[in-house]
Amino acid sequence: MNRIHSAIDDQIRNRLRPQSGVPHAVKARIDAVLEGLPNKMTDESESSDPSVIPVTSVKSRAFSGRRKRTIVACMTICAIAGSLLFAAGSSSFADAFKPIIHSIFTWKGDKGLSGDGSGAQSAASELPILAERESNGYILRIHEAKYDGLRLSFSYSLVGAGKQDGRKLYITPAFQLDSKIKKLDPGMLKSDSGAKWGEDRVGIVNYFFDQDMPDLLELHVTVPQLAFMNGEDHGQTTVPGDWSFQLDVRKTGSVSSRLYGADNSVTEGGALFRATGSRNSPLASEWRLKWELPQQLVDRYMESGRYRMKYSVQTDHGEVLSFVTEVTSHRIDDRTLPLAEQTYLEDIRLLAEPVASGTKTVTITPVLMDFPETEKEAYKEVILKQFSIVVPITDAALR
Repeated sequence: MNRIHSAIDDQIRNRLRPQSGVPHAVKARIDAVLEGLPNKMTDESESSDPSVIPVTSVKSRAFSGRRKRTIVACMTICAIAGSLLFAAGSSSFADAFKPIIHSIFTWKGDKGLSGDGSGAQSAASELPILAERESNGYILRIHEAKYDGLRLSFSYSLVGAGKQDGRKLYITPAFQLDSKIKKLDPGMLKSDSGAKWGEDRVGIVNYFFDQDMPDLLELHVTVPQLAFMNGEDHGQTTVPGDWSFQLDVRKTGSVSSRLYGADNSVTEGGALFRATGSRNSPLASEWRLKWELPQQLVDRYMESGRYRMKYSVQTDHGEVLSFVTEVTSHRIDDRTLPLAEQTYLEDIRLLAEPVASGTKTVTITPVLMDFPETEKEAYKEVILKQFSIVVPITDAALR
């Protein structure tokens, strides 16, 4: 066997020893391919005069070198593929390929928290740890916190989640603010968005306030359990523990507010849609809307659950805002009236990403969602342009 080829073969075999994690079947296949390679240059390339190198020899060596590199590349791909198959069920494999996160706010793409929402990572920074608590085999870490009077957000990671059944896709820590904060704002809204991170979980918890809040929040957050949601049958189980933590967060920025009157409303076919107010801050925007509908119309179309409403908020720069959460409340104005005269009232509070600095107006448009009742029908969205309203906002020169 040509000693040069033999040395290359040995190097490849040594690189693919069992400690590399390559399955035996894949390694055996690679050995078989190596054994089938040509052992020496073709006889036509040999010459009795060592000073003479025939052209055919140069071509043969170049071709052989290219062929060797091609085969080695193919075998490397096979080895990697075999390793993937071998380790697909391993939690260490999933952890090895999870992305490096320097900011969960940025990684999740929230424009209010990351600045531009591009998802770009800063190589110069590391993910900080503001608080950490271990209980029942799980470690909860709090990494970032932002607060501007309208929105309070903190990011977290949950390590140890991979111990659970892989089908349980959604894991949510039960964050609970202390009663002192709740008394400051009983109308506070909460949202929690989580995502997989290898075998672990990361997420962002948001609280939105509708009252004036102090400059400094001394948070005492209780986390008495973890909620596991089964992705197959939507069943939920809980794991008890104590992941409570304390965190002081100081307000940055300010909140601008604006109320709207009859000029910011549309009436069509007996239905009234209007904007009642907006609030803007560096981290979020809030939009308050109201419907007044004939109760008979609601009974006919909305009570079945087939039709629902969502909203598009577009700035004068053409940007459509992404929503974080919303809440609605409804009532009948006067139940003593005959049904034909009753009015259905619905109040909507939308919380979205912040508007860009310099924005003067936004256009709010309702969108009717039509959910099919049978498999033969298709989901549809109807943009209710006749109810679009343009509202001015107070430019938050607060960024």
